[in-house]
Amino acid sequence: MKYCEITRSEFEADPNVCGPPRTPVTYDAAVADLQAENIQSVRGIKVAFFFFRANMSDSEQTFLDVAIMEVLPQLQAINKNILEEHLQSIGVETYEDLKFVTEADLMTALRPVQARKLLSVWKQKCK
Repeated sequence: MKYCEITRSEFEADPNVCGPPRTPVTYDAAVADLQAENIQSVRGIKVAFFFFRANMSDSEQTFLDVAIMEVLPQLQAINKNILEEHLQSIGVETYEDLKFVTEADLMTALRPVQARKLLSVWKQKCK
């Protein structure tokens, strides 16, 4: 899993190792560390991605942002960001790719019913 709490050296020593998954709490802590320290990445979050997302206007929303928020408008920003990062990491590049996403793919940031809602809408739109 790309977004688990392990260090690069742990991964390089054993590419099959998997630490605890990233949660909204650990994501917030990593973002706070990025803002407080002069570093480019921390625990898998890169400064460029965070500040790009933080400074993006409504007219610059990504297709993933739109695809998520049109179905789950009340989703917390932190969960949306984790989900968007994860979808990109598994290869979702276009709206058409959403038809290949499974419920398990969404469980890094969503509850089961939220995941099912997204899948239902995405599969209908991608017919």
